Amino acid sequence: MMVGCRRRRGPIEVRRPASAGETPAEARQTAKTVPPWRISEYEFVKGTLIDAATFERAVRLARRSNVTPRDVLISNGWVRPEDYSRAQARTSAAEFIEQRGGEPHEPAPRQPAPRAPRSRIRRTHAERPMDDAIHGLARRFPGESAGQGLIPAQRYGLALIFAAICISGFLAPIATLLVLAAIATLFFGLVVALRLIACINLIVALPMEWMRRKRPRIADADLPVYTILVPLFEERAVLSQLTQALSRLDYPAARLDIKLIFESVDPDTLAYAETLGLPPNFEFIVVPDRQPRTKPKAVNYALHFARGDFVVIYDAEDQPDPGQLRKALDAFASGPPNLACVQARLTIENAPENWLTKQFAIEYAALFSGILPTLQRLGLPIPLGGTSNHFRASALKWLGAWDAFNVTEDADLGMRLYRHGYICRMLDCETSEEAPCSFKPWLYQRTRWLKGWMQTYFVHMRAPLKLWRQLGTGRFLGFQVMVGGLIFSALVHPLFYALIALKISTGTPFFDPSGVLGLHVWLLALFNVAVGYLASMALCLITLRRGNARLALHILFMPAYWLLISLAAYRALLQLITRPFYWEKTEHGVSRMTPSR
Repeated sequence: MMVGCRRRRGPIEVRRPASAGETPAEARQTAKTVPPWRISEYEFVKGTLIDAATFERAVRLARRSNVTPRDVLISNGWVRPEDYSRAQARTSAAEFIEQRGGEPHEPAPRQPAPRAPRSRIRRTHAERPMDDAIHGLARRFPGESAGQGLIPAQRYGLALIFAAICISGFLAPIATLLVLAAIATLFFGLVVALRLIACINLIVALPMEWMRRKRPRIADADLPVYTILVPLFEERAVLSQLTQALSRLDYPAARLDIKLIFESVDPDTLAYAETLGLPPNFEFIVVPDRQPRTKPKAVNYALHFARGDFVVIYDAEDQPDPGQLRKALDAFASGPPNLACVQARLTIENAPENWLTKQFAIEYAALFSGILPTLQRLGLPIPLGGTSNHFRASALKWLGAWDAFNVTEDADLGMRLYRHGYICRMLDCETSEEAPCSFKPWLYQRTRWLKGWMQTYFVHMRAPLKLWRQLGTGRFLGFQVMVGGLIFSALVHPLFYALIALKISTGTPFFDPSGVLGLHVWLLALFNVAVGYLASMALCLITLRRGNARLALHILFMPAYWLLISLAAYRALLQLITRPFYWEKTEHGVSRMTPSR
């Protein structure tokens, strides 16, 4: 089904049989299920739209999934909705004539009429979901949206700090350097401590109790409706691979509510999607062109039409593990009542392509296999990845969903979960995706990420005492380390190399090492960088042993990669001032190593 577009028309055709095979377990489940419908109500499709084998398969699937044969036939693409309706109308008319004689007079259908097309609902009420998508969070939780930028107190405070550094640097440069180095040491020390704890956590490798529990497979009839949100903008190159990956998910098609989300200014991707012949459980949502033109605004808009009890978001290039939805449901069932989100691991499928993709893969391994599981074990807030986040729909909507103005809406939402009493856990399941293959796309993507982390930090630090009360001391410090420390490290890191370059260019130390203050500044800077490098490399080495050991040698080149991250950080800082809501698009489907699917 597509919102805002007409259905395909064409002659009714008899479809060839689906696989009629059924495992013994499936047969037992089917035999136990007593459906609230009669087979005879649906036999009119047999021989006209499908053959007997396909009809019998549809009946078995309907019993197992606790839905009607109509739902199975349409959601699997075995029968088109318009063909089903025409055949049903002809059958009803024939029965009416046989029983009463004469011409038919609008016979009542044998089952409830299909719902009005979703496109009518959206056209009628388009303003409200769009307004909620943009401003819903700010109305529900004033002060938690990035839309207003820095508040006056933050602007004045930053200006005052900058002025103080300039004045003190002019009057007492060495003392100023010492103070700044001490502050840097504090941040770096906490970041290094987190990485060392992550190393210990991985070495011990103790699985958490909830991950050790083996739960029986949920019967298809007991599975909830699961909504999949996939925002798409200029993604024609990967759309076919995406839909194939979603079709491989181990979940009944009749209980999947898949929303492909298109921008109204991108008709090419929408037109291509219409040619793929997708089954009706793929619904096309066309987002009106309103500012800000961001991914979170688009998924907020589509969430208005979601039918599922659970919601997951995927990116266009994602290839999720087929069992991911069921594993997410198991995690929710095993977790506490306030578990609102589970995050799957992200891996890079084109890691060996070049130096940049190798560094990207190393970085992802450390983050999703090392840092984030450690944050979970410590009970600290988990900044979500931008994809493969599974949510309880009720909790997501209560929170106001994503911030339409934050360009890393995932990290922000992870923080808001914890602020309002929810928690997040890591999911022992993977989604593979494509890393940028060249410098320019990588720089654009990393700039957007760092700009969004800056937005997230400033939004949640508008009222530090309130944040402290909501999170508690431990989680408040965790936020400072994970979000504030990442930004601070990226901005300060190049200064160490600037000191070295200055020393080499002048042939003398930047300051007199015989002076106590000067020596302390130099030693602090050296300690920060050396220990930070060693802890990060150790963490990466441990995480790579679990599947990407061939990249281990490239850990030695991480310092150069971090300098590129610093370049992106300064570019992000500039954009935060000049273009805070600008979304720099990452092009997908360009890797030479992306396998054909």
